[in-house]
Amino acid sequence: MSDISHCRLHKQGFAQAYAAILESAGPAFSRILRYLASIDAPLSANTQTRPPVQQAILVHCTAGKDRTGILLALLLSLLGVSDSDIASEYALTDLGLASMKSQFVKRIMENPAFASGGEGEGLGEEGARRMTSAREENMVASMGMLRRVYGSAEGYVRGVCGLGDEEVGRLRRNLVVVGGGGEGRLGEKGKVEERVGSAL
Repeated sequence: MSDISHCRLHKQGFAQAYAAILESAGPAFSRILRYLASIDAPLSANTQTRPPVQQAILVHCTAGKDRTGILLALLLSLLGVSDSDIASEYALTDLGLASMKSQFVKRIMENPAFASGGEGEGLGEEGARRMTSAREENMVASMGMLRRVYGSAEGYVRGVCGLGDEEVGRLRRNLVVVGGGGEGRLGEKGKVEERVGSAL
């Protein structure tokens, strides 16, 4: 098999795996997103307005790559972050997990399908190493899958997680930081304007 074909299968495999996570994780993702939407900063004594939320939030799973990766990709996309920026952030996982990669590969190799080298594509130690990777192109393919299946991150959040206008608006208000420290401002088609960064 050529390197190009192999890479295409690898990206499709991640997109399929992340599609399965999105399909089954609606209730769990809904709880997390609703929690993030519910956080309120205290009222300012002087102005009776709420400043941007100043709290840290830790989201993780076993390796912090797949379930966490697709949840945060979904959230960042909802907040208006580009696919390329999301994919770049996701790829940093390889750096963060580098010291643990051999442990993950060893654990995966305990599965008989991997240990035997298998007859199918992606099995054996090389397949286990690919499973533990976090490549930009895999997340780009997964974001494409998200749009094909759900229309957008917002389509998933509304249709699968059941969030409404108020909750989506509160997520954006709570998690988008704009120049001047004010609340996120939504422009045409709900895209965040003058985005400086995400509070994640």
